[in-house]
Amino acid sequence: MQIDLIEDDVFMGEALADRLQLEGMRCRWWRSAQAAQQQALGSAAPDAVICDVRLGDGDGTELPQRLPVAWRQVPWIYITAFGSQALREALLARGALDFMTKPLDMDRLLRHLRALADPRRAADRAARPAWPAHGCPLGVSSEMRRLYSLVQRLGDHWQTVLITGESGAGKEELARCLHRETLGTDRPFVAVNTASLPDSLVEAELFGYERGAFTGANRAHRGLFEQAQGGALFLDEIGDMPLALQARLLRVLQDRRITRLGAERDLQVDVRLIFATHRHLHEEVRAGRFREDLYYRINVVHLHVPPLRDRPEDIGWLAQRFVSHWNHAHPGRPRCLGPLTEAWLSSQPWPGNVRELRNAVERACLLATEEELLPTHFTDTQPAAPVPLAPVVTTQTRGMSPVQGGAASGIGERLEDFLRRQERLYIEQMLAHHGWQIGVTAESLGISRKNLWERMKRLGIH
Repeated sequence: MQIDLIEDDVFMGEALADRLQLEGMRCRWWRSAQAAQQQALGSAAPDAVICDVRLGDGDGTELPQRLPVAWRQVPWIYITAFGSQALREALLARGALDFMTKPLDMDRLLRHLRALADPRRAADRAARPAWPAHGCPLGVSSEMRRLYSLVQRLGDHWQTVLITGESGAGKEELARCLHRETLGTDRPFVAVNTASLPDSLVEAELFGYERGAFTGANRAHRGLFEQAQGGALFLDEIGDMPLALQARLLRVLQDRRITRLGAERDLQVDVRLIFATHRHLHEEVRAGRFREDLYYRINVVHLHVPPLRDRPEDIGWLAQRFVSHWNHAHPGRPRCLGPLTEAWLSSQPWPGNVRELRNAVERACLLATEEELLPTHFTDTQPAAPVPLAPVVTTQTRGMSPVQGGAASGIGERLEDFLRRQERLYIEQMLAHHGWQIGVTAESLGISRKNLWERMKRLGIH
């Protein structure tokens, strides 16, 4: 395995290069960004790059853009003595494999590199997207980069946008991105799920009401349209809105004026409207559940968010983001996601889309007892149960021969031999359950890799 190390600190570089070579890896050590650039032009890309963030002659985070494309397609691991959570999130979002602070956790670094050396990961590395020229906050897949490009092209001239996609696919995240990129963060963004509001309250929440408009209206209330004045109002699940309210919404779209319940005059509103739904609105129109004139009024700019199963390359990127959010919120319980687990997550269907993935990562971070998250932390099923111990001797079984009692009974067997046999059976089961991955199995057994190897050698497990 070929590793390229870009580190200007002589002591750190020499120590890392020696350790990697001791682990059986070939290591080329470049002592500056300029040296790495010059050598990259005439040499093949490595299997992975370890790069310091702060180099004496440049910024390591900008180095991938100055190297050939083949170098941007390999995993980059950044190391630094001056790390921050914001920098970590930015680098992971742009495609970095990991971001580690000094002094380095060598076990974690070697886990990354050993997983990359696994031939089963070759296809994943080949399919890994090139380091993007500009960080896309929506994902690394071509579909999400295309959506981000459309958002940027809209500028601040849009008035109405319709976002469609399955539940949990990320429609609200796209809406927030649209608001952030075109209107800026200084303008309000108000989001509401119209399906979650009772029919009797939707109109009052959207348009507001005057004091005394109805029983219990003890004071005037500014509706969501007024709260979003000058910014954007995100109406989720518009396909579930009652027909009567659809008519009032159509008038707002035409005149850009609203009327509070119980008020005598209209109010002018300057609000950009973002609608979202998981339904096929043209089918809802044919079924008579959605107004045709409203459909054509809101379907000015249509953005569709594909389901997560159609963009599996985003799964690992999203999972890394969710882990980073956890680490930011829980600095005392850090978690990390290795390439092996990232590959396992990418192979799962995730019918609940991004919402299901986010909940799974949060649950794994909460329940895991070690820093690195493993596939077993994401599964609800427990490891295969060990072979049952010898049955309890009862009045019915007492006096039976070992053959009558069954081979697994252990009757007549020396305790030492019986325990050895049970240990071997259990370890073999756990190895099979984890695909004969030594590191993962050792973690689940609560022992070190070295301890597991020694036990396997003693028990004759090959």
